[in-house]
Amino acid sequence: MTDLRAAILARCDELEQLARAASPSPWSLGETPFDSGHVYDADGYTVVSHEGDNSEANAALLVEFGPAAVLELVAGAREMCELHTLNWQNYCEGCGAVLVGDDPSLRAAARMIGVTIPA
Repeated sequence: MTDLRAAILARCDELEQLARAASPSPWSLGETPFDSGHVYDADGYTVVSHEGDNSEANAALLVEFGPAAVLELVAGAREMCELHTLNWQNYCEGCGAVLVGDDPSLRAAARMIGVTIPA
């Protein structure tokens, strides 16, 4: 069976690296009709400039799920992994599940950060 905990931690590393390399947080939306659909970083530089269909909704989504939000998701997923560790008998010391991959909390953490869950 695939080690779901290891896959989650690897994805956390990828996401954290992306978030830390991005423009500084917090991000904000443009406030005038001229810059509607624009996203600015903490220093006031343009992160995204988009016009057209759904530009305001796209910009709002990017602001909500910018680097700070990604880092919070990563921290939560890592915390869930710390709570679920196998002992030498393949029992999770946190919840008593036989296999960590079957643990519902780890499956939820995997889905939250885009890890494919084995069937």
